[in-house]
Order: sequence, then C-alpha cells, then structure tokens
Amino acid sequence: MSNRLKISLIVAAGIAAIIIIILFFFSENQSELTEKDQSNNQGAAKIENEAPVIPAVSEKEKQAFSVKALAVAFVERFGSFSNQADYLNFKELLTTMTATMTNWVQKTYIPKLKKEHPADGFFYSISTKTGAVEIIEQKEDSMKIKMSAIRKETQEGKGEQEFLQDIILDLKKINNNWLIDGAYWGAKK
Repeated sequence: MSNRLKISLIVAAGIAAIIIIILFFFSENQSELTEKDQSNNQGAAKIENEAPVIPAVSEKEKQAFSVKALAVAFVERFGSFSNQADYLNFKELLTTMTATMTNWVQKTYIPKLKKEHPADGFFYSISTKTGAVEIIEQKEDSMKIKMSAIRKETQEGKGEQEFLQDIILDLKKINNNWLIDGAYWGAKK
C-alpha cells in the first residue's frame, strides 16, 4: 500500500471514530433531556392542577366597581367647564342624571354659573381630576360616594389656582341603571 492510501484510511478511520463518539454523546444527552422534559412536564401539570384559586367577585363588588367608574367619569366632566364653551359639559351629562338632578342642573346650577361667570365677561374655566373614591353607603337601589378631586381654576387677570375639593354624589338605581341624583361640592382645601 502506498503512503497516501494509508494516510487516507487513517484519516477516514479517525473521522468515523469522532462521528461515532459525537453520536454516542448526543444520544446520551438527548435521552437525559427527554427524561428532564418529561419530569418538568409532570411538574408543570402539577402546577397547573394546583393553580391558585381566585375568589369569585360578588355581585355587590361588581356593582361597586361599575358605579365607581361612572362616578369618576361624571365628576371629571361635572367639575370641568368653561364660560366660553357655554357650560356644554353639563348638557352632555344629562343622560347620567335623574330627573331631579337634571332639573336642578338646568334651572338652578347652570344659571348660577352663567351669572357668576358670564360668557361675555372675563374668561373662566375649571378642570377636575379625581383621586380617591370611597363608597360611604351602599344599598340595593342607592349609593353615596365621596371623592377627592384636584381642581385647576383659571380666571383672566388672576392666573391659575390649584386646590383640592371633595364631592359627595348620591346615586339611584332606576330601571336597572345607576344615575346621579345629587352632587355636593365641599369646601376648597
């Protein structure tokens, strides 16, 4: 045999040995990985079966959550207006009010604000962002909610003033809908 042929056979045998060794270790690692995956899957199955139990939300809690959301939206609109916008926010809120509240807003509150801040006078606006919401009283067909609000009042010539103010809302459930029946601003803080 020639030297070339001997070297080729030795190289081929070496490559074959390396391939066999690699395949041997690869198959060993593969079987170990498969065993680990199976044990991990069993652990995952145990975890899935032992998932924490989330307590059911009561009807009263659901009701409180939805009423709070209504109250926040109402107060932010009710407490934000401008004399230049002709107090449009109040008109847009009428569908969320009882007939009593609607009557009071249209016949008493808006005329009072128009007198205090006429559209042809100096510019006046106030904006409101709500903070803490607390249900003071909760019954099947009525609720009383207290909210804290941050308000910014802008008057021409006076600049901008920021202050805290609480508001109490009375709500009534009429035809399975919660409506605002009263809104009472507290003193500025």
